[in-house]
Amino acid sequence: MSESPRSVVAEALAADRLGAPTVVAFAMTAAAPLMTIGGVITVGWATTGAATGITAYPLAFLLIAAVLALFTVGYMAMSRRISNAGAFYSYVAQGAGRPAGVAASLVALGAYNLLQVGLYGIFGFTMQEFLTAKAGISLDWWIYALAAWGITACLGVLRVDINGILLLGIVALEVIAVVIFDFLFVTNPAGGAISFSTFDPGNLFLPGVGAVLVTVVTSFVGFEAAAVYSEESKNRQRTVPIASYLAIGLMVVFYAVTSWAIAVTVGDENLVAVAQEKQTEMMFGLAADHFGSTVISDLGIMLLLTSVFAAMLSYHNTVSRYTFSLAREGVLPRPLARTGLRSGSPRNASVLQSFIGVAVILTFAFMGWDPLVHLFFWLGMTGGFGILLLITATAVSVVCYFAARPDGVSVWVRLIAPALASMTLLVIVYFAIDAYGGLLGVEPGDPASWLFPLAYAVIIVIGVIWALIIKASNPTVYARIGRGADERTAPVEKPDEIVPVFVGGGQK
Repeated sequence: MSESPRSVVAEALAADRLGAPTVVAFAMTAAAPLMTIGGVITVGWATTGAATGITAYPLAFLLIAAVLALFTVGYMAMSRRISNAGAFYSYVAQGAGRPAGVAASLVALGAYNLLQVGLYGIFGFTMQEFLTAKAGISLDWWIYALAAWGITACLGVLRVDINGILLLGIVALEVIAVVIFDFLFVTNPAGGAISFSTFDPGNLFLPGVGAVLVTVVTSFVGFEAAAVYSEESKNRQRTVPIASYLAIGLMVVFYAVTSWAIAVTVGDENLVAVAQEKQTEMMFGLAADHFGSTVISDLGIMLLLTSVFAAMLSYHNTVSRYTFSLAREGVLPRPLARTGLRSGSPRNASVLQSFIGVAVILTFAFMGWDPLVHLFFWLGMTGGFGILLLITATAVSVVCYFAARPDGVSVWVRLIAPALASMTLLVIVYFAIDAYGGLLGVEPGDPASWLFPLAYAVIIVIGVIWALIIKASNPTVYARIGRGADERTAPVEKPDEIVPVFVGGGQK
């Protein structure tokens, strides 16, 4: 039997379903403001802060936001020319070459997977602690993690706009909670005086600063999601840039102000000790003390759990779209490019992501590993480091791309901004590798301090080799790498291979 013509129905995401507010919701929920402050930063103070003595996270947030804003100038210029669900991967492929693009794609899959599955650790741990204290229910963390996994798996195969509406509601609740907490903290300063020492460069630029910068970069992961959803966005020329800049702006305000407010109410000298004692309950316990009731603490923890769940769902969607994009172009097995005919979502890629999630949860449960430190923080921070590598590679690729295609793009957009971002990001990568042990809170020389960064080097080598194998075995597939669904760059199919294309329920 001859092979049937390739149907684009199976390889097209649903178009024109997402507006700017919904795309911002995907970005913000991936970053998860409450989870970032209540989980990432408090655990960061407890681990990285204890190892390095650095507490100036508010200043680090401002600096990284400035670097990411510079990066976004060129990133958005690329998004206007290239529409691809595998944003970082496609930009690197078209800017720095296909072997680099395939290597970037594998780094992206590894990093986003680590970020997504790591969230099952903090969800299970927090739910276990909360229900044990409040209801006397004593179940293992992994049971709660499996419950969250099951819901995420089901939602992941539904229409993307349904996911977006759910996430938009959760973001709104988080914003309200953060504003209330900030007000309580700033109006109840330790010692009766408001301190700004967490904005002092002398409290940031110490040995181990790279570990803090990776933690902060991880907190911003999600701002780049707008380009990932470009194929499904309404008027992507406007939606993607608006959503990206708005996401960075909202994140830096939430993170810098809230981490500073916590330091104000705790006292800078007490940050590490309190974080080590209370961990994920730090922010909510402090709010309860000032409010005079445990009600606000309980509500805060419940919002933290919804925040974590929302981030799970957002990352799940991002990973599945990267997988879909790679399969559509032949870098991964083609069946993974199948989409739901009604939902338009990357169905098979979503199912694969669900299998990976349950495998990780069961492995950690069987081995008895710490769900908060090892699953959430170690894997999450390693995922964040991978995103830092991707952002850096993309910044360099922007310069290369526009060097060959400068027409219609200002020198600030195509050269100055991305070049400044590239140089700064390369410095951050260097410091991050140098301080990786401090990032994880392990002793110098611990294998974990070099095994995790080395894993990315191995992945990059595998990606380059795989690209060369594709080039030698299937030049047609190799030529399509990084092109995605962009009509201006996608190869033209032979007339007898063309079939009707259905996008978002209508015939195109």
